[in-house]
Amino acid sequence: MAGNEKEDEGDRELVKNADKFWWFSHMWLHKQPHVRESLELMVEDLKRNLDFARVWIKNACNSS
Repeated sequence: MAGNEKEDEGDRELVKNADKFWWFSHMWLHKQPHVRESLELMVEDLKRNLDFARVWIKNACNSS
């Protein structure tokens, strides 16, 4: 958590409710999934993002 108190409060709420969201990477639109060469490459990107999200949530939970 690196924001002000209100931002940190919002981050904690997101982490608390993470199981209620479908997570898509910020890069999803930048990488233009509709022009990916294969489904496998798209799945790799999503898995990498999921791994990142899990680490972020773990670290966010440990820092509060």
